[in-house]
Amino acid sequence: MVIGGGFADPSSPWWQRMEATLRAQVIDALADVELLPARLGAQAAILGAARAAMTMNHKSR
Repeated sequence: MVIGGGFADPSSPWWQRMEATLRAQVIDALADVELLPARLGAQAAILGAARAAMTMNHKSR
């Protein structure tokens, strides 16, 4: 499972709490799922918004 946004730093306390909560509540079929930080981390949302804006601007021409 890839985690992005502000939680995407495995060294942060947020990551550790999120992983502990997930492990405590996940269904058995996903118990061994690997958690990975998104490559873009907290930048993913702004980059996605910028790309969408550029795509919309290009289509309106």
